[in-house]
Amino acid sequence: MQRRLFASVEDVARRTNKIETSERKGLMSGAIGKWLEQEWDYRRHSLDGVDNMWFLLSRETDFNPVCASVFTFKEEFELESLNKIWSAMTERYPAYRQRVTGLNRRFHTVRLKEDPNFDVRSHIRAVHLPDGANGKDDLEDEVARFIAQDWDLSKPLWEVIVFYNYRDDTGAKAAVITRAHHALSDGQGFVLSQLSMTSAGVKIEDQLKKAAEKQHNLEAGKAKLSDLPINGFGKRLAPLDLFVPSIVVTFIFWLLYLLFTAISILYDVYTCTRVVLIFVTFRRTALLYEGPRREEKEFSFSEAISLKDIKIVQKAFQTPRRRITLNDVMCAVVVKTIRQYCEEQGGFPDKRISLFIPMSIRLPSDQRMKNLSTGAFAYFNPHRHSTQSLINACHDEMQTLKTSFYPRVAFAFLEYVCRIPMLFPHSIQYYFAHHGSERNVMDAGMPIVDWAMSNFHGVLTNVPGPASTFDIGGAEVLRWNVSPPQAGKGTLGLGMISYNGHLVWTVTADKVEQYKGVARYLTKGFKKTFEDFLEEARELQEDEDSTHSLGINGHSIFGNGKAHTD
Repeated sequence: MQRRLFASVEDVARRTNKIETSERKGLMSGAIGKWLEQEWDYRRHSLDGVDNMWFLLSRETDFNPVCASVFTFKEEFELESLNKIWSAMTERYPAYRQRVTGLNRRFHTVRLKEDPNFDVRSHIRAVHLPDGANGKDDLEDEVARFIAQDWDLSKPLWEVIVFYNYRDDTGAKAAVITRAHHALSDGQGFVLSQLSMTSAGVKIEDQLKKAAEKQHNLEAGKAKLSDLPINGFGKRLAPLDLFVPSIVVTFIFWLLYLLFTAISILYDVYTCTRVVLIFVTFRRTALLYEGPRREEKEFSFSEAISLKDIKIVQKAFQTPRRRITLNDVMCAVVVKTIRQYCEEQGGFPDKRISLFIPMSIRLPSDQRMKNLSTGAFAYFNPHRHSTQSLINACHDEMQTLKTSFYPRVAFAFLEYVCRIPMLFPHSIQYYFAHHGSERNVMDAGMPIVDWAMSNFHGVLTNVPGPASTFDIGGAEVLRWNVSPPQAGKGTLGLGMISYNGHLVWTVTADKVEQYKGVARYLTKGFKKTFEDFLEEARELQEDEDSTHSLGINGHSIFGNGKAHTD
């Protein structure tokens, strides 16, 4: 019986193999069929256009696309526990286990392929700091060197360093710095992947599910009127939420939604035209230096400031026309501090401070490791003398970004154009001038690409982190900060992250003698500038309170509405 059973199984296997072989014959047979199969397999695993764009930029310019983060811990922990946590994360997010192949092809993007030699321990190393050399300044110097390192493209593009015996003013006893290549994901994707393996992972997933449900209801026309994305106006319609099921209120919902969309389209034509004209005519001179770009970097992170204090500033400088947000206040702090630094270095000749601000288009339900962020240029007027006028100007500029959809159009354009590397500027000449492995060496960059990457002062990101503390492997995180990549020569990488009721800035800059110490100057300056804003805000509140106590009617010229933290 066993022999007959085995014979039957072998006969079925042979018949199945013959059927599969015959199905592959015909059109898919021969060299053409083999090529089509290989092409289909490559396309299925190749990167999308924006993901691949980071390799194109780093090849054509001196740009190093590094996303970095720094954690400081209340107590030390075993290295093996961190190995287990990151190993579990690489299982959940396969991009951490994959290496790039197919670099420098003409009509194909880079492909991510499972690394057969992957070992999580080869990406995590420990450093024991000596006594007397384990403070914040030493950690910042280590991060600067870490960010400046070139990438080893023969293995997955991420690294972690654990520092034991670290000490700072917050009572930290250990620190961890991480970096990853921007082609794997945008900053939000990295944050979500890292937090997924911490004690905050479950809570964040619940929040994302609620946000995804709200987005689904909005798209299906089932959302509340207060959920309408009309820059705060929707919240004023909250009293009508109880009547949403009625036909009249539903009609109002769709009427307002369509009206807002139509106005956005018209306004976006204006904002897009304005940005293009300024970008073409604007010439940055501040923070530039002579000669080739320096490979060495400076890095610094600031002391934490309270989100409650930021709300005080928001409320004090809010007006009936402008609902001041956290981002408005923080942009004003950044703009004023950069101007002050440049004036101390000999003057600030530029009419504006130009910052590239990434904007996430990731849906709440999308937790993939992928670049789902676009961005836009913001041109702030740094020559406003009063705090109120500076914050108002920053608010107006940020509102222009929020109500524009041309960044989404730019994202869609790059998503398709960068799928064909030869369409990237300078690539046609590049491919005909070099062959094979010779294309791994960067040739002279195309001037227009270098100019576009350097014609602004910096990249400014804001990442909202968990509102309460979390731990990694049982070790509580005291401080957490993130750093975006710089752009071109002489630009700044400016990062903000909120965590446990506080906000921290980071600064990455080229290390040059002319601007030596710029990173630490700015992080200290950001805190000092904000403290000046806070002191002025409290004085305004005291004046307003005294006015009300005297029984004088009317409202303060600075407004007294509710502060917002978006």
